[in-house]
Amino acid sequence: MNVFSVDSLNVCYGNNIVLKDISFNIDEGEFVGVIGHNGCGKSTLLKTLIGMKKHSAGQVLFYGKDTNNFSAKEFAKNYSWVGQGFEEKIPLSVFDFVFLGRFPHTSSFDIFRKDDDLKKVCDVLEVCGIEYLSAKKITEISGGELRLAQIAASLVQNDKLLILDEPVAYLDPAYAAKIMNLLKNLHRKGSTIIIVLHELNIAFEYCDRIIAFKNGNILYDDVCENLADAKKLYNIFDIDFGITHLKGSGKSLVFIENTFSNASNKKSR
Repeated sequence: MNVFSVDSLNVCYGNNIVLKDISFNIDEGEFVGVIGHNGCGKSTLLKTLIGMKKHSAGQVLFYGKDTNNFSAKEFAKNYSWVGQGFEEKIPLSVFDFVFLGRFPHTSSFDIFRKDDDLKKVCDVLEVCGIEYLSAKKITEISGGELRLAQIAASLVQNDKLLILDEPVAYLDPAYAAKIMNLLKNLHRKGSTIIIVLHELNIAFEYCDRIIAFKNGNILYDDVCENLADAKKLYNIFDIDFGITHLKGSGKSLVFIENTFSNASNKKSR
């Protein structure tokens, strides 16, 4: 079943068209990575899917219903969102910060926290491995811990559809692996995940499918195995890549070729 159906989508900032004639479907249970140059429209796409950014033409359907027909709060019950560049300045405890994710499911008349909501928060903190941080202030934890707290807050909102914009940017390999393994475990349990990544090896390791953007258009939409290709990666990023295929695993590692060194070698010949 299609979670999202996007047809002939155009998105603008002022007179600048950021996304041009975009069409694709995302099915339940997919783990979809979105890659491409900075500024090519990846973040704009995610925001448009969930109604944070309005489109100027085309259509976005969520389970067959036009996203324009949802109220913001009603739609928010159906997905979780982790944006980039988050910095928390209010000294909430991690528990209280994560509890805020329950807001779309609460009534404005609710004065007291319900036991079901409290249990949900406790369960998610444990799933994310940060229950030990519950009483700590959000302003006093590390960047990796903060990103896990963000993901926990999103999961108490909804754990069936996760939409994440560069969740492992600026994190060390250990925290990046912790977050990606958490997402993969959720995916194995049936969650649909749409994620913007710049770390190509992480994208190829964890995603089932990659949508590659260039200049506001979809350049490729394919399984990871078919995009671990030097020519295709050059077409996406305009830079030379090398590919190492790991024997017996079916996996590939990609790396940027040392073009400066190559150019210097050519001049010295």
